[in-house]
Amino acid sequence: MVNSGDRITVKVPGSIANLGPGFDVFALALKAPHDLLTLELTDERDVRLRISGHGSESIPLEAKENTAGLVALCFMDRFDLETGATLTIEKGCRRGCGLVSSGADAAAAAYALDRLLGLNLSDNELVELAAQGEFASSNSAHADNVSASLLGGFTVVRSYDPLDVLSYRPPRNLGICIAIPDLEPPPKKTAAAREALPDNISLAQLTHNVGNASSLVYGMITKDIGLIGDAMDDGVVEPVRSRSIPGYEYVKQGALKTGAAGVAICGAGPSIAAFYDSDRVDPGPILEGMAHGFEIVGVDSDTLLTSPGVGVKTVAPFAR
Repeated sequence: MVNSGDRITVKVPGSIANLGPGFDVFALALKAPHDLLTLELTDERDVRLRISGHGSESIPLEAKENTAGLVALCFMDRFDLETGATLTIEKGCRRGCGLVSSGADAAAAAYALDRLLGLNLSDNELVELAAQGEFASSNSAHADNVSASLLGGFTVVRSYDPLDVLSYRPPRNLGICIAIPDLEPPPKKTAAAREALPDNISLAQLTHNVGNASSLVYGMITKDIGLIGDAMDDGVVEPVRSRSIPGYEYVKQGALKTGAAGVAICGAGPSIAAFYDSDRVDPGPILEGMAHGFEIVGVDSDTLLTSPGVGVKTVAPFAR
């Protein structure tokens, strides 16, 4: 039985999408950063949002313009709910930096509503509903980031029609260094970044990306970090997006020369991630090399040391 006042709090990880050649297909959940979302059912059939933390002042509070709010509206319509919801979000994922704060909140809302309402949706059903929230930020129901935030680990969107998502456990010793440049994201950053991509690609670009994407999956399965890094070579999306990131090549080379196995733009950017073997490589020089790459072009940056993480989890169970 569903009652007004029932609530749940969940912890949801940020994620990195694409990982080079896997546009709209690959994503990796992160141990840090994360958001916290508390969802409380209400008598009124509407959705209200309260947001605090990193960049909260620039995040829409109108449900239709917010990824988590839009997911809640989709649940209300899909399941003909008479109840409404208040969503309270504490942002740990920085907005607009490519660690997909918006996708994390969409995933958290879908997970929380499923648990609170006792719907027992399948993983694919949850991903499909969470992806609807991405319309609010990107005008597209791409499922890569929400898949990782929901399921954890390394996820592959095998098919969009019908939706089918696979999840793999990444290597235990896969370390991740992230450089986050101090650049103000434009409005609807992800939507603009998608619009800039080419409508058509050559057969050579297709074969290049298929080969690398296949190799990256194999590297994840066989725990071969060297192969994972080598396969982060995209011939379609990163050549376009890298042009809008000042110092991209300096940051990439700064990471590779100090021990990184591979480098990729985090989703639509502008953050850049370097991947390394944590059993063999000291991440300190990688972080310094990446920060120095941005310094060369006069851009300040923050650095983050993290690793693959699990999916969204309940931290405060059902309560009245």
